[in-house]
Amino acid sequence: MLRKTLFIAIPLLGLLVVSLFVFFRSPPVKEGWPVPRGPRTHLHPLASESKLAEAKQQPVETWEEWLDATVEVLLAEVILNGKVKTPYLTMHWIEDSSEEVAEKRAWLRESLARYRKRLQWWLKPPPEYPGGLQSIAELGVYQGPQPQTPASLLAEFDAVLRDKHPKEAYLDEHYPKEAWLKTLLEKGAHFNNYNDYRFYLSVRKSLLRQKEKPEEWISGQHDIPITTNFEEYADGFINRKVWEYSIVQKVRAENPGKSSTVFFDPNDPDKYFPRVGRITYVNIGEGRERMSTFGVLLTEEQRKNLLYNGIEPKDIEIVYLDDDNNVIYEPPPLVDERQRDLERVVSFDGIKVTPENYERLLGRPAPDKWLEFYEREQTRETR
Repeated sequence: MLRKTLFIAIPLLGLLVVSLFVFFRSPPVKEGWPVPRGPRTHLHPLASESKLAEAKQQPVETWEEWLDATVEVLLAEVILNGKVKTPYLTMHWIEDSSEEVAEKRAWLRESLARYRKRLQWWLKPPPEYPGGLQSIAELGVYQGPQPQTPASLLAEFDAVLRDKHPKEAYLDEHYPKEAWLKTLLEKGAHFNNYNDYRFYLSVRKSLLRQKEKPEEWISGQHDIPITTNFEEYADGFINRKVWEYSIVQKVRAENPGKSSTVFFDPNDPDKYFPRVGRITYVNIGEGRERMSTFGVLLTEEQRKNLLYNGIEPKDIEIVYLDDDNNVIYEPPPLVDERQRDLERVVSFDGIKVTPENYERLLGRPAPDKWLEFYEREQTRETR
């Protein structure tokens, strides 16, 4: 009877323990957020919904006032909510201690000061209230009238360009900005943001360098018409830059939030190769005797593994190209080591291998690649 009672009591006791655990456990929290450890409002005088809302509406007049007020607002917010996220920083709360308050305050001040420095070209006066900063990408977006004009672009971006790059003022003597922008717009250029403006104004420096290189005018590279007249070359050069940058803009628009650029082969002007994230383009020669790459640099070990063993790096996307820069979807076949040796054999059992004795010594006809190799070696020996 006692054994039967114990069998009944033990499951009931287990059920009671589970019930108490469920009843008294901490409330669920959002994934990635720190678990609240009791009231923390005593850690900061603004750590309440009403005081925080009031502090956010207190106007500031200088950058120092903005920095002081924003540090305290964000600190109170992370104490109150366990986490704070803005366009320029994310912070979690971990320990409920005055020491962490001091550490977080110092970290916030350093982070905000660094971010403010990056924005100083855009925000001469500070935001009107604590916080209130946009991301750098948002601040640089063109917000002027459409269609774009030289005057609207100068009004939108030129003050920032002059502040950031005062040493480039000399370019205006060679290519005045208003006339330069007018030419670009007529050729189809479009300016989405400050980075576009910065690129197109920097093309002036590139063109000025080309003026001292007449050999480039007759090179035909990038499909720029061959000429001995610099003004004609300059027109083709600008056309090419506008086309290339339109491709860059397209690739970036298709891959928002990713690091993107484009490689243009100077000798194959109609083709371009987007580089989005960690990608490397690879051309492997016939018989895997050579390999050229552009994109993320490969280590020597990665290069050897790829060329000789067909092993691709785990963290890099490999795109294969043929000799005409066309993408191919299967890598060139691996080469049998014995076959490779037969194509480069010089002697066998101490006897020099020649076209006349190759088959007798090695038991198979001489492959074409060996015959080519033999001719190269003979030519080298007779020099």
